Amino acid sequence: MLEKYYPSGLGSEPVTSEQQQRIVAVQAALELVKASLSSSGGQATSAKTEQEIKAVINLISPLADAIQEAVNK
Repeated sequence: MLEKYYPSGLGSEPVTSEQQQRIVAVQAALELVKASLSSSGGQATSAKTEQEIKAVINLISPLADAIQEAVNK
């Protein structure tokens, strides 16, 4: 999903190992968020879903940071 986030064509720098690690960590965080949202109990309404999405958006970066930290140990 994010593999092509960094440019990699002619005239661009190759993706660094750090950038690739961040992409993997963000993808893992997004999968956790997706699983969390899909497992929410109760009736799904657009308002409820929108509230949940807004609540977890701010968790993606900290989750990715925690994943990277755990992997780098």
